[in-house]
Formats: sequence, C-alpha cells, structure tokens
Amino acid sequence: MIKAAEDRYGKLNILFNNAGISHADDGDEQQTTEEVFNLTMRVNVTGLFLGCKYGVPAIKRAGGGSIINVAR
Repeated sequence: MIKAAEDRYGKLNILFNNAGISHADDGDEQQTTEEVFNLTMRVNVTGLFLGCKYGVPAIKRAGGGSIINVAR
C-alpha cells in the first residue's frame, strides 16, 4: 500500500489509519472470551501499528507529514 502510494504520487504526506472491528460476540468484560478480545486487539491495535511501521519511513522520506489514527 505504501509503495503503491509512493509509486503513484511520488511521496506519502498523509497516512490515515482507520482500523477497528466490533465482533458480534464482543460483550462486556464478563462475557467476552479471551479469543474475541485477542482478535479485536490484533485488528484494532496491530493494524494501527503496522500502518505506522511502514508509513513513518515513507513520511520521513517525503520530508514530513501527518498520521491520523482512528479506531472504532
């Protein structure tokens, strides 16, 4: 994704990470299983982490920019 943006536009100035799920089996702290919790964390947190991991070097190559992280 990052390479495609750089190839098409020449550089990456803005990274908008929009990651987040709300699993159908996600209830409250008493009802939610560890498996559902871990899946939610993998998508919501790891998704943002990976976007930044690969996006930050591209933004540095561009001379700066902005990162917007949104999770539901």
